[in-house]
Amino acid sequence: MENIVIGLLAHVDRGKTSLSESLLFESGQISKKGRVDHGDSHLDHDELERKKGITIYAKSVYFSRGNKRFFLLDTPGHREFSGEMERALQVLDYGILLLDAKEGIGKREKELWTLAKEAGLPLFLFVNKMDLFQGDKEEILEDLKRNFPGENILDFHLFQRDLFQDDLSRGELCQKGSFQKDSFQNDFPEKNPAQCDFLESIALSDLESTEEYLETGSLRLSTVVESIEKRQLMPLFFGSALQQEGIGAFLEALSALTVMRKAEKRKEEAGEDGTGREREEKNEEKREVKPVRDKPEKAGFIYKITHDEKGRRIAKGRLFKGSLALREEWLEGEKLTELRMEQGERYDEIFLVEPGMLFSCPVSEKVNQGYFPEEAGNKAEENGFFRLKLTIGGDDILRYAREISAIAKEFPEWKLHIDEESRTVLLNSLGNLQRELMKNIFQKRTGKEPEFSAPELVYGEGPRKEAYGRAVIESPGHYFGIFIRLSPLSYTLSENEEILQKEEIPKSEGRKAGGLLSISEKSSLKKDWISLLQNEWKDLDLRGPAFSGPFTDYRIEILEAEWTESRSYYMDLKGALWEALNMAKNNAGLRLYSPVFSYAIRTEQDTTGQVLQEIERLSGKQEELFMEEEKVLLKGKMPGESLPEFLEILQRRGIDADYHFSHFAEMEEEKEREVFIERMGDAEDWEALFYGREEAEWIEKGLLPKKKEKKEKTGEFISDIELEEIFLKTFGPIRNRGQEALLSEQKLVLSKEKEEKQREARAQYERKWSPGKKEILLVDGYNFMFAKNDLKELATEDLMAGREKVVQLLSEYAVFYDKEVYLIFDAYHVKGNQGSRKQLGKNLELIFTKEGESADFTLTKLAKDFSEKGRRVSVVTSDQAVQVQAFSGKGVSRYSSREFFVILEDMRKQILEMDLS
Repeated sequence: MENIVIGLLAHVDRGKTSLSESLLFESGQISKKGRVDHGDSHLDHDELERKKGITIYAKSVYFSRGNKRFFLLDTPGHREFSGEMERALQVLDYGILLLDAKEGIGKREKELWTLAKEAGLPLFLFVNKMDLFQGDKEEILEDLKRNFPGENILDFHLFQRDLFQDDLSRGELCQKGSFQKDSFQNDFPEKNPAQCDFLESIALSDLESTEEYLETGSLRLSTVVESIEKRQLMPLFFGSALQQEGIGAFLEALSALTVMRKAEKRKEEAGEDGTGREREEKNEEKREVKPVRDKPEKAGFIYKITHDEKGRRIAKGRLFKGSLALREEWLEGEKLTELRMEQGERYDEIFLVEPGMLFSCPVSEKVNQGYFPEEAGNKAEENGFFRLKLTIGGDDILRYAREISAIAKEFPEWKLHIDEESRTVLLNSLGNLQRELMKNIFQKRTGKEPEFSAPELVYGEGPRKEAYGRAVIESPGHYFGIFIRLSPLSYTLSENEEILQKEEIPKSEGRKAGGLLSISEKSSLKKDWISLLQNEWKDLDLRGPAFSGPFTDYRIEILEAEWTESRSYYMDLKGALWEALNMAKNNAGLRLYSPVFSYAIRTEQDTTGQVLQEIERLSGKQEELFMEEEKVLLKGKMPGESLPEFLEILQRRGIDADYHFSHFAEMEEEKEREVFIERMGDAEDWEALFYGREEAEWIEKGLLPKKKEKKEKTGEFISDIELEEIFLKTFGPIRNRGQEALLSEQKLVLSKEKEEKQREARAQYERKWSPGKKEILLVDGYNFMFAKNDLKELATEDLMAGREKVVQLLSEYAVFYDKEVYLIFDAYHVKGNQGSRKQLGKNLELIFTKEGESADFTLTKLAKDFSEKGRRVSVVTSDQAVQVQAFSGKGVSRYSSREFFVILEDMRKQILEMDLS
């Protein structure tokens, strides 16, 4: 049986759900039609969908006609839920573009047409609500041809199955006896003039159809099907879904003119302009990924992740190749415990999924939307430039991190994520309907009602000045040292460097998001390391340190690198580069860049003047003006600060507008400071971020010289002040050599005294150290857990599972190296908590801190106590506050969490080698 998936594409209130009800009723799948306005339709069964009378989720039903099984996929029509609809496009064989006879062709219909074209999706057109239309069909057809020029849209109301020949080849037809065109035509029912004109119109779709019609006087049905598949023919039908008019003929045509399209054809036919073709080529490559453990090849696409009535994660997808059977392993570590075919609100359980079928099944947290088997690293979409904060009144929203993560995977277009540093939940700016949906889902799963902040503009962030960063990664079996320079792109490039990424942008255009990485020849890095770094850097989404905006207008130069053949690896290079970059970012200060957007507005001639006035008032830049029949097209640029107000004004006046990010523009320093103060308030660190940490310290001590006011020139003489300024620009600052020599001598004395004190402290520690006792390892549990991506993801979904995994890793370490390990977790937020200690095995103790006492405090206190008793102590933490405790000279050494993971990996290698031997 052929499995054919057809999607319903339409704007809101075009009768999409009503058409699906009518098709189900006509096919005999249901005995009574439901209605959207009655709240009893078979597809819109969600509470919010019935309340609003719109489709929010993509849902499917199926019915059979002869040897074909049709899956009807109802997709959201509202633009706010366009992401859901676009994912559904990936699983369709055909689309039905639904139009309203009275409303005609609007902006949304054009958007849907473009999306279908880019995806290479064949279309059927159905004009609905003809019972309310007073005009002529020809008017609608002319409107279609005017809005979609060059497309072969043909009225198919004369379609009948017996107008077409059996599916024999042209050669077989010509060899039927002594073939004569006129005598052969007599074998078919006589056609009236209208039917002959209809066939001739179809024959003009492409060259092959024309040749076949001229040779045989008719067309095979398969020829028509091929023309539709290649988007060379778009059948058009008229009717009323509510009144069941024209539905029977439309369903008959769908049954005859559709086939299950093969994956290879999807690739060949996607997008005549190349855009869709490239997309499908990438998709096809993903479908070619080798399956698990040499099983028969399988490939498909998961278009939706949701939850069922039991709270389980459910994946909805389509199988393109192979088959899926109950209880088999279809992905690595994933077994099919249940298989379903969706039927609106209910579902049917099945045992086997055949090629082409839509299916759903329970999945673990590892499975996400996209193609399967999944290639690593599906690139994330660019974040939006308007962001909301999600909060709960009087409660810590991070208590619901698991639920937030689940929602983020169900609606990836919202860009919902947790910012751990600020302990906030951020998401892209949502429309009113999306906010209501978000509130509805969150409240159902947590019992709490979320609150949304006002939209915040996302600024670009870049270095304010030149700064340097140095880092050394050193641990057993690993070593890498690196020295880098971070500077704005406006600085002059150094010589002898290999550019890994650069985006050429004319000065007048502003700056795109991004920067470049260059490598000096002095670094002597391996060519394969450079190649790997080049590929990874292109996909890297660097974020700014202040507001997590795109990090832009930067150049990173790797000046020097120190490494060895035996102990240095690519992962060490990346770790060192990242640490050095963080150091340089801290000292480079921060510049903000305002996003600028391009707009395209279509307005009536009599309102053009008002729109231009608003553009000027909001500091926009009008660039182009075109006349389009009775409308005017305006194109130009609008600063991000003014865009929300501008769009709101246009929406109130019913004016259509498109906009997209154009470039980043430099901001005045005073405006930058206003943004910092507004968003960070009286936070002590904003000056350090703004100027860089070193310069901020000078400001705090009053050592930073104030800018001198420029003295006006008289034209008669040059003052001493002006002479001094010229001297400074030419020869640099005036230096007091005598004072410098004195300070240098004082620093040398102080340095010797400090070194002597440290040597004495180390000697004292060595005398106190008891060699018979085990070494101590203190680990900041949550800091360690969230430093590695796989542990972080596990802990986000299930905190208990994350802690258990950390306990397992450290138990192995404690036994292997025979050390006493103390694993410390924060519990200072728990009311009335007295803290607890639990011995896990011989060498591992688990500690939960008491209320009001952080893990940092406990870890520092234990380190001090043990070191004073003569024990050798190592600390694992990446927390800067703990690093400042100056453990050096007190018998305490420190590992960052990243360094300690390298030690654990080395330990596992040794264990594996011991097992093999």
